[in-house]
Amino acid sequence: MRARRRRAWERGFATLSTGERQRVLIARALAPDVELLLLDEPAIGLDPAARERFLEDLAALFRQRPELTVVYVTHDIAEITRSYDGVVLLDRGRAVAGGAPRDALTERNLQAIFGPRCRLEQHRDRYAIRFAAAGGAG
Repeated sequence: MRARRRRAWERGFATLSTGERQRVLIARALAPDVELLLLDEPAIGLDPAARERFLEDLAALFRQRPELTVVYVTHDIAEITRSYDGVVLLDRGRAVAGGAPRDALTERNLQAIFGPRCRLEQHRDRYAIRFAAAGGAG
């Protein structure tokens, strides 16, 4: 006899995956029709596929609730998508740059934080950083 897999909402919170927990917590935060949502490293601990699903769900939320203000804290610029109106780059609590992602996320600004070996890459509407080999040009 095959055991039927229980749906996420039928299981206890402790049995949920990290991604499922994140979704539950965000849904709970949005239940009272809030105007501000604070997300501090919400994709941490997610595998790459789960992170992409989470970011897609978040983009859908932005489309459904354009009046919602979201503060999304991350150390991974790959999580910044075209859905974001603005970003602030911090270095030890000091704002280095801010504005639209295309204006603030520049190689020069990232080098001010991470050093001259930092390289910015953009693929479609997503960003990535890499570091040039020591003593190399790229």
